[in-house]
Amino acid sequence: MNAFDQLTTESTIHRSVYTSPTVYAAELEQIWKRTWLLAGHEAELPAPGSFKTTLLGDQPVIVVRDQSGGLRVLLNSCRHRGALVCRDKAGTKARFQCLYHAWSYGLDGTLLGITDAAGYVTPLSKADLGLWALPRVETYRGIIFASFDPEARPLLEHLGPAARAHLDDVFSTDDIEVIGLAEYEYRGNWKLHPENTIDGYHPRFLHRIVGQTGSFSVGQALDLERGHGVLAWKNALKSPSAEENTAVATNGRINRAMVVFPNMALVNINDFINLRMVIPLAHDRTQISALALGFRSDSPELRRRRATQLAAFQGPAGIAGADDVELFEAAQEGFAANAPAIGWLDISRGLGRAPGTEDLEDETAVRGYYREWRRLMQ
Repeated sequence: MNAFDQLTTESTIHRSVYTSPTVYAAELEQIWKRTWLLAGHEAELPAPGSFKTTLLGDQPVIVVRDQSGGLRVLLNSCRHRGALVCRDKAGTKARFQCLYHAWSYGLDGTLLGITDAAGYVTPLSKADLGLWALPRVETYRGIIFASFDPEARPLLEHLGPAARAHLDDVFSTDDIEVIGLAEYEYRGNWKLHPENTIDGYHPRFLHRIVGQTGSFSVGQALDLERGHGVLAWKNALKSPSAEENTAVATNGRINRAMVVFPNMALVNINDFINLRMVIPLAHDRTQISALALGFRSDSPELRRRRATQLAAFQGPAGIAGADDVELFEAAQEGFAANAPAIGWLDISRGLGRAPGTEDLEDETAVRGYYREWRRLMQ
C-alpha cells in the first residue's frame, strides 16, 4: 500500500497515517505547503514592530506587523548563511539581525544592511536577498491565516460559509485581547489533537467529570465541509433528542469545540475562548500553542472568570487538557501494535445518519477532516 490517499476511507484510518515518517514527510509537502494555515491572531501583534516566531509545518517563520501596520509572515532564515534572524519568542523590534554575520532586515523582510559589503568582489543585490515572505497572508475575524501556495483558493472559500458562521458567533466584535498563553508538547502525531477536538464520543469516558455532571449532552457533531468540523452543544442534565439537537445547531448561545483544517482548534465553553495552533515536530511529536482570548470591553470579573474557567478545563491540572495529552501518548504507543488484522482503525460511528439528525457522539466531523486530508494527499 503506497498511495497515501488510500490510507483512509470514509469509515477507516490506517495506523500508518500516525506512525509512518514517510506519510509525515508527504503531509508536509501536500498539506502544510498547499493550504491555508493558522498563524496566530492579530491581538498578539498590537502595534508596528510586534512579532512572534513559530513553525508552520516544519518551516520556521516570523509573524510580524510591519511599520505600516500590515501583517507579514517571513521565513526565519538569513539569506546569507541560513541562521535564524530572530530567536526571541515574541516582542517588539525595529529590525531583525542575524547573530552570525549581522546582516539586518526590515520588518517587511527587506535586506537593510550587509556588514563590510565592500569585501564582496562581486557586489550583492540587496533587492534580491530579502527574507522570503509567504505569498498569501489574510485575516478573518482577526485570525491570521497564511499559505505557502500562491495559488491557494481564496481564504473565504477555504473557510466556507458554515465555518465562518461559527467564527462570526465567537468573534462577534473586534476588540479581542490575549489574556494568556499556554504551550505544551506531547509524544504523538499532530492529527491526534484536531481529531480529538471534534470527537464527541470520548468526553464522558475520558473526562469523567463531564459525564457525571451532564455538562456535555445536548448537541451535534457537524461536518462543516472543506475538512472543518464542530461539536456544538448546550449544557444539560437530560438525554438529547433529535429535535433538541437540531435546535442547538441553529439557535441560541452554544458551546463549541471547532477545527479549521488543518491546524486550528477553537474551544469556546461557557465564558472561555481558547484558540489553539497545532505545530508538528515529527511524525510522533507535536507542540500546541494555546491562546486564551477575551475582549477589551470585558469587566474585570468576566476577565477573571474566563481565565479561571480555561485553567480549570484546559490547564495542566484541568479536567480535560491533561487527560487529552495522556490519551495522545497512549494512542501513539498503541499504534505500534500492527498485526495485519488490526491495521485499520474505525471512524464509522453515526455513518449514514440523515443530515440534521447527527448526534454529539457521532464521528461525523472526524470523517470530514479526513476527507479533506485524503483529497490533498492524492
